[in-house]
Amino acid sequence: MEGAEDKGIIGLMNSQVYVGVIYKVTRYKDEFGRDLLIPEVYIGQSSEVKSRWITELDRARRGEFGANNRYLPTLAKHFSKDATCTIDEAFDFEIIDLCYTQKELDLKETFYMDFYDSNNPDFGGLNYYRGPPSWGMTLKQVPMEELFRGLLSRRDFHGLEEDFEVSESTLRKKFGKFIRPLLDHIPDDIRLPRATIESLNEIRLKIAESSVGSLGSLDTRFALLVIYVAPILYKLISSGYSSSVIIKKLVDQGITLFRRYKISDIMVLSKICKDIWYMGFDACRNEFFIDPQLDKLKAQGIDFIIGEGREHIDPQDLLDLLDRRFQEKFIIGEHTQELGIIEYLIIAGLGWREISSVLNIKDRINDDGSVTKADQAIRTYILNRWGSEYAALTKIKKFLITHFLGSND
Repeated sequence: MEGAEDKGIIGLMNSQVYVGVIYKVTRYKDEFGRDLLIPEVYIGQSSEVKSRWITELDRARRGEFGANNRYLPTLAKHFSKDATCTIDEAFDFEIIDLCYTQKELDLKETFYMDFYDSNNPDFGGLNYYRGPPSWGMTLKQVPMEELFRGLLSRRDFHGLEEDFEVSESTLRKKFGKFIRPLLDHIPDDIRLPRATIESLNEIRLKIAESSVGSLGSLDTRFALLVIYVAPILYKLISSGYSSSVIIKKLVDQGITLFRRYKISDIMVLSKICKDIWYMGFDACRNEFFIDPQLDKLKAQGIDFIIGEGREHIDPQDLLDLLDRRFQEKFIIGEHTQELGIIEYLIIAGLGWREISSVLNIKDRINDDGSVTKADQAIRTYILNRWGSEYAALTKIKKFLITHFLGSND
């Protein structure tokens, strides 16, 4: 539809004051009428304002476009027999600048492509070339994950200019564009505390109020920890991996924030957990992994250890059970291959001390003044029941998995 502003522009062009325009096409809905999470943008130049949009629609309808084209195939989707959303409903066509010379057209077209990120397919860009096709320039990519990883490492936006060969301001704009939709879709299954969510909401407001969506270094790091690192970290912790394995897996994925600090990697991991969940790694492991394992076993009625024969013993009576073993010389677990809660917790991946902790087994001061450590009691129970060859946690775990779960993993 031709408005008064468009008529004025066309009048200026007809008077030869301007040689062409820069136009912007924005796609807000897909061919089925669903709103796009990130609107798609195409930037172009033309000396024929009235006919350009009609010509492009006609080419898309007929399928006249080459391989290096993302724009016309997108238009074409709305002409397919399955499409339910029309071009008028999905797209907006607007003129955003006028130019005196062809050189100005070329330069401004490139400027607006950079400004709207229109040749970045990771952010809804529909332009294939950066600038006029005759220049043969394609996008200087700034991949989202590479930018995030760079910021999580020792460097700031300025320190990443050389890596990506773009300016600091461009990196800040791209970060703002990347992080905005992520802030609107915070995962709800990673147990974020209210304080963390409130901090993210404050960051969302700061980005909305900034013309380039930029943040300070502390806000940038916090947003990345929660939006980018937390989902990965939560999955690793809730899967039962140890701290050292988690650190290795994060580094393998290019998350090298552990190199920022001079303290040990284990302490860094605990600090990151506190920044996100307001509790250290051990507490996170208890809440995300150990407690669910314990609840699952208890729901199955497995809340006992094996005593003499098929006798079921309360875990808190473990030390009394071991005393009976030495005084009466009976064999723990004789006549049964049933597994108790200690064996299942070993299979789940808990360590000696973790098992004694979740079962509320305490250290004991003996009559002679010596101390029987709670975790040592767990080890002694395993030795008495399964044999000295399974003194190592890795060996007893492998034995139990192989013989009782039918797996060699």
